[in-house]
Amino acid sequence: MSNQTKKVELFHPLQRLPILVENSPCVLYRNELLFFGGHFKANECYSYHILKDQYKRICTYSTDIALNGHCVVKRENPYNSNEIILYSFGGQGPNERKTTLMMRYVSVWDEGNNDWHKQSQHKVTANEWRPFVCDTIQRTIGEFQDDMRGMRAAVVSNGTDELLFVTYRPNRIVVYDADTLRPLTQLCKEQLPMTGIKVEVAFHCLIPISFPYVTTTTGNIPPPLKRARTLSSPNQSQSQSQSQSRGNDVYEMLFFCRHNGLLIRFNRAKAAFEYRTLNVPDSFSTLSRCSFVCIDDAVLFFGGMDALLRCVNVVHVYSIKHNTWAKSEHTLPAGLYGSTACLNIHNKFIHIFGGFSDQLMVSNHMRTRATDWLTPQHTTTITTTTTTTTTTTTLSQLNDSALLSNTNDDNNNKSINNNNVSDMDNKSKVIKTCVDWWGRLTESEKADLFDKLNKLPQDQFLAWFKSTSKWGGNFTHQDLPIVCCTIKYGWANVCIQTHMI
Repeated sequence: MSNQTKKVELFHPLQRLPILVENSPCVLYRNELLFFGGHFKANECYSYHILKDQYKRICTYSTDIALNGHCVVKRENPYNSNEIILYSFGGQGPNERKTTLMMRYVSVWDEGNNDWHKQSQHKVTANEWRPFVCDTIQRTIGEFQDDMRGMRAAVVSNGTDELLFVTYRPNRIVVYDADTLRPLTQLCKEQLPMTGIKVEVAFHCLIPISFPYVTTTTGNIPPPLKRARTLSSPNQSQSQSQSQSRGNDVYEMLFFCRHNGLLIRFNRAKAAFEYRTLNVPDSFSTLSRCSFVCIDDAVLFFGGMDALLRCVNVVHVYSIKHNTWAKSEHTLPAGLYGSTACLNIHNKFIHIFGGFSDQLMVSNHMRTRATDWLTPQHTTTITTTTTTTTTTTTLSQLNDSALLSNTNDDNNNKSINNNNVSDMDNKSKVIKTCVDWWGRLTESEKADLFDKLNKLPQDQFLAWFKSTSKWGGNFTHQDLPIVCCTIKYGWANVCIQTHMI
């Protein structure tokens, strides 16, 4: 049996998406996958019925709300089992108005529930985005100057309570009360211990580790890299007493952003963060915009974009328990980045939809059986070159020594292929050329190019751009993929994704 046949058998095609989306937030609710816009012009929200293989529209975001990497998180409603509470926030750039919304979602597939809500006396209408208000105060996640594009958020439970953790550029993590969205006092804008040059926290991976699965017994996860400041309490003895009586007052999550891997622990009683470094293999460290799901103690990463702006079809598997990586022998049918992955209700199937393939947005929606990706005989263990330490290096020391550390690692631990270095240099020059070109275009020209890129098949667009457009003579055929990426994301996002400029 050929490899292509195996790929087709692994993935079952489903009904195509009603809209084109990229990095669309997705929430599982019973037999529904709810997804909420996710591109410059995609502001509609839909429910996909897993059993019926059909879509239904839920509502629409206001057209003045930017949705470039926003988040939607789910809360259970303790007072009504027939609905859930959704929060939507992020997606705006610096110096843009930030918006935090709330929705009481009732299944659009259950007419009985909809009739009940229409006849009820509730002032808040179901299945509509409304500003989040608590105690008559409209609350917003993110400040005006913050860059919330490509942010990630997670509602993390310790078994009794839930907190909302938000991570965003350049290296921030903020903790909120999940009920009121009040930031916890003095814990605003905690800095994540990131390493590397111009590596920003955007379109990354943040996975909650929910109670009762807590990684306190994971022997292969190294000791703390850095413990954050402990907040002073006006009554220290009372705080210590509460800490002893609340043994489960610990919230954990996994964080991956290029070559940075962290186990993040937050102790609410002590009001302190703890970070532990996790191994990250070279094959994963260059990728961005992967889709991911967590099944038991494994995290699956699908596709992504590499440092040369190419779509990849590889699937990486990370073991939480053993802190090890493997690469699946199975791959995606084609290279894919910016897609969304979500599990169904019993973790039986993984749904993957949307994103980009070969520089074009796709409306594909497919599912694959989860067990096919977790069988050890279908994976190859990856040896990571990342070394873990038990040092007490401060964050400032870590950042100051990042360049020297990376240089030493390259010299001592890696065999660098000279051709790859040359390719990176050439790509950097082309990107700079694209930056200058894009900056000279008018807004009308940018909009026309963006529309044409999304309407035409890739080969037709490239042929038109090279032979007919007034800019074709400025670029070679090898430059065209980067030109396409520049048109899609704009010069600022190209710089951020490649970290070259």
